[in-house]
Amino acid sequence: MKHYLAFVVLVFEFLFAQTFRIKAVGDLVFGTNYPVDRLPKNPRKTLFRHVEEYLKGAHLLMGNYEGTLTDHPRSAKNISRPNMFAFRAPPEYAKVLADVGFHLMNVANNHSGDFFYEGYVDTQKALRQYGISVTGMLDHIEYMQLGGKKVAAIGFSYLRHNSIHDLKKGAELVKKARKGGAEIVVVTFHGGAEGSAYIHTRNQIEMYVGENRGNVVAFSRAMIDAGADIVIGHGPHVPRALELYKGKLIAYSLGNFMGYYVFGTKGYTNHSLILEAELNEKGDFMRGRVIPLELSKANIPAYDPEKKTIKLLQKLIREDFPETKLVLDDEGNLKIKE
Repeated sequence: MKHYLAFVVLVFEFLFAQTFRIKAVGDLVFGTNYPVDRLPKNPRKTLFRHVEEYLKGAHLLMGNYEGTLTDHPRSAKNISRPNMFAFRAPPEYAKVLADVGFHLMNVANNHSGDFFYEGYVDTQKALRQYGISVTGMLDHIEYMQLGGKKVAAIGFSYLRHNSIHDLKKGAELVKKARKGGAEIVVVTFHGGAEGSAYIHTRNQIEMYVGENRGNVVAFSRAMIDAGADIVIGHGPHVPRALELYKGKLIAYSLGNFMGYYVFGTKGYTNHSLILEAELNEKGDFMRGRVIPLELSKANIPAYDPEKKTIKLLQKLIREDFPETKLVLDDEGNLKIKE
């Protein structure tokens, strides 16, 4: 009876409360069939079988698709060079993302152009064909009607998408979304240096392989100052700290979510998570949860009973944002310090 009552309360809250629940994951790619086929033949069963249940129950489920969904035959990259990769999967694989419940994918990242502009456009078309909204195109605001609210999403990167370097223009997009009637404004970005050596978040420009990967703290706070309700980052391929800024949640990196035999798993790159955040009717953060995941050597996610990602995030929050009022407890619950 106790479990039944708890379930009834949860259902009632989800259906009738004024809160808006977001679930988000980091970098996601099915694998690649270029230059040789390394794709799972049954991607839903292979990649999502351990985590699909944890993705349910959100008004908005979102991720960063770091690859292309295209049949374009040629890559824009010379993958014979060191550390140069091109990710391609058939357009019909987008159906898997819809089937497991994703509402939104960001395509502003450093792999969106792996197969030229044609592959970039094909990816957007494939996602939309299966009912998934897309953000990350230059000067574009994606509007969605979810959970009884008008939601706007804006994707940024350090490249030729909406730019994390141009705070003024980014702020203008956020303000435009508000003027367009958005009740919830979600900003997502791809930025910051990559790898286990860069788990810490600093309020400074980050350089990596000769590229300016942005000042993710200055960018995120500027977007909230302009009117964003939540900022969700990815790109470093490792989890980074979370911060509560002016009542709004910032997740500086959600790390890798899945990448079948294309992402590394050394160090902290095998630490993963599903972030859950509940916002009130004003868009302020109320509560949330970190669902800890671990990636296998094949980069397939599964729940981590040792909760290593929670322990890592506790450390990073404490060291990088000691003044934040955000608290992450040992079970993964995110709360506001009283």
